[in-house]
Amino acid sequence: MVTKSLAAKHKIESLDDRYHKLQEGMNDLKRKSAQAKLDKKELARDLATYESNFSERYVLRPSLISMLTGVGGIRKKMQMSGKYNDDGDWVFTDGSELGTQEEPEGRVGILKNSEIN
Repeated sequence: MVTKSLAAKHKIESLDDRYHKLQEGMNDLKRKSAQAKLDKKELARDLATYESNFSERYVLRPSLISMLTGVGGIRKKMQMSGKYNDDGDWVFTDGSELGTQEEPEGRVGILKNSEIN
């Protein structure tokens, strides 16, 4: 009888130790998961600021707008327009041809009227 109660006591202690180890492991995983979520948010913030800082540092937006305006002015002076030819290539015309072709969906022309005008 004493042997059975000692064996039962030993088994209970063993299960209790195992439970505590598993509980510690779960708590550690929860801490790591929370830390990973915080790291992910921090990285997302950093990546968002890199693009903004690059643009501000090299004054990209004003430069691109001035280039687009310049190209638009040249295009208007030359009365050029563009369209797709039969091969699907974007070509410039001198504006003397009547009618214009719409750009096929999914294709982007070099210059679009909406971007220049």
